[in-house]
Amino acid sequence: MSDPVIEAQDLVFRWPNATQPTVRLPHWTLAPGERVFVHGPSGSGKSTWLSLLAGVLTPSSGSLKVLGQDLAQLSPTGRDRFRADHLGVVFQQFNLLPWLSGLDNVTLSCTFSASRRARAQPLASNASHLLTELGLTPSEWHRPAAQLSVGQQQRVALARALMGRPALILADEPTSALDADHQARFLSLLLDQCQAQGTSLIFVSHDLRLQSHFDRTHALSAGATA
Repeated sequence: MSDPVIEAQDLVFRWPNATQPTVRLPHWTLAPGERVFVHGPSGSGKSTWLSLLAGVLTPSSGSLKVLGQDLAQLSPTGRDRFRADHLGVVFQQFNLLPWLSGLDNVTLSCTFSASRRARAQPLASNASHLLTELGLTPSEWHRPAAQLSVGQQQRVALARALMGRPALILADEPTSALDADHQARFLSLLLDQCQAQGTSLIFVSHDLRLQSHFDRTHALSAGATA
């Protein structure tokens, strides 16, 4: 049996001065290629959980391994490098560079990782293919991100996350700004790419209608053992 992509043991994260932990996981694993839908009310720790998995935050106690690596054992620079090499992240606020074109934002994910850049070749061709599949036109690719609609920016953020076949994708409310047609196209591309590449996926959303597309569902509740 393959090693888990994620393994959390007695994991606790508590914000400074907080009386209760935001995230508490006695034991949680994600298998290679598994796709999990995560939901919960506002304040239940969904975005904090993704930040822990991305190495932006580190646990207050317990252990968290991603692709066999204990993230707390890495320096901040080491966690940044690990994320660039192995993870695709769709942030809730997108984190696009507003002065770069949509196309340049997509290829930017490969700038900080030689291994990811090698997996994504040819860069421009693969980036334009993903943007086309997400319903963006060539004229939209070349606009500065600041001139794109929120929904268009959300699709650029997904294309960026998919570049270079990451082992794990973390998606935080990635369809919140999309209409029904674009949401269906977005989800279809994401799931098809994950299946084709053997990529594991954690997908956070309030939209419970989407959970049937995933292998399993995980509910988080504020301060509670998950």
